[in-house]
Amino acid sequence: MALIRPHMLKNLGSLRLFYDKFHLKQNSNHLSSKSSKHPVSCKVALITGGSVGIGYAFAKSMLQCGLKGVVLGDVREEDGEKAAEEFNETFGEDRAFFLKCDVTKEGELENLFECCMDKYQAIDIVINNAGLLQDKYWSLEIDVNVKGVIHGTLLGFEYMGKHKKGKGGSIVNVASIYGLQQAHGCPVYNGTKGFVIRFTDAMSNEYYEKLTGVKVFTICPGVTDTNMIDESAKYGLQGFGDVGKILSDALAHLPSQP
Repeated sequence: MALIRPHMLKNLGSLRLFYDKFHLKQNSNHLSSKSSKHPVSCKVALITGGSVGIGYAFAKSMLQCGLKGVVLGDVREEDGEKAAEEFNETFGEDRAFFLKCDVTKEGELENLFECCMDKYQAIDIVINNAGLLQDKYWSLEIDVNVKGVIHGTLLGFEYMGKHKKGKGGSIVNVASIYGLQQAHGCPVYNGTKGFVIRFTDAMSNEYYEKLTGVKVFTICPGVTDTNMIDESAKYGLQGFGDVGKILSDALAHLPSQP
């Protein structure tokens, strides 16, 4: 598994280091010299949780590098529509499309993949970025952080895998620095992100890559300036004192990026 730790990313707003390092491209020999300047040129990406924060930064960075198109899926409908509009104004018409998607609902996630195929006739990169840091609602947290990633990964193989008449591709599962170390202020979140790392490690085995032509990666970002972090203290695990404050204090001392 390609495990990208926080110190390896100077800024989550730029994925150039990530994509250049691991060569997330297929059939590059068939691209023109102009379009082959960057591995994501002429590719199509699907991003869950793509309307704000890290997901938004993923989309913007890849569009700057020549991405053909991106489909953003998120429960934040207003933010998602605004993001797609901004991208289309900046990078050109039909470069981005938003569809409301709750990753805990299998039908909505499957529809997101279908929408991407209908819109761009391809999926080359899947980024399972949707996440929740709310131990107070631990069942929902597991549905988003664990089940959502599993389903998104399996759909990525289904739509991109050569064993399913796809052409191969890349799946990026977003974990967290809290998947690498203990976080007693948010034990459920801590466990879900640890799961993402181990699950991705297993799915990145060469058996799956040789069979499907799909590479699987995970990244473990440090603390990022998002609403999830700002509101974390409100959603601590219930019945154990002020763990919300423990969490917010701990987050303040972790490696971070804008």
